[in-house]
Amino acid sequence: MSKKLELLFGWVILIGVIVGFGLGILWARPTDQEVNTFVTARIQPVPANVLNSDVAQKINTLERNGAVPVEVVPGEVGRANPFAPF
Repeated sequence: MSKKLELLFGWVILIGVIVGFGLGILWARPTDQEVNTFVTARIQPVPANVLNSDVAQKINTLERNGAVPVEVVPGEVGRANPFAPF
């Protein structure tokens, strides 16, 4: 095979891969109707009385177990370089 023929085959394969990739992206893209159906089926409206519900009152009665932000004492941390040999 000559160099020109090999080069031609290479370009044809490269262009074929690029066109195939582009067509794959275009065909996999959902339509507007599919997107709207998916979005309206998944999103539920939030009730207006969510802050007055029993769940919110129970959450407000819980206590925090620790201080935020957590303070780390330098003497209590692990190794400085975990990948260093023992």
